[in-house]
Amino acid sequence: MTTSTIPPITALPQNLPLDGAIAIALQDNVMIFRASSNIQQRIENLLDKRQETPLTATEEQELVICK
Repeated sequence: MTTSTIPPITALPQNLPLDGAIAIALQDNVMIFRASSNIQQRIENLLDKRQETPLTATEEQELVICK
């Protein structure tokens, strides 16, 4: 039985979107996906708001999508 391995990634494709909701970085040949600072702030705001008052259905859906 032979095991094939995936070759390491050494560079990201030029057409890969790096701006917007998700930032993609290459670290030690592994693609790292991070939410942008705007998305992170929105999630924090919704979580803070949820502690004080109920969220709207739309706001709750935003949090569900981010999980």
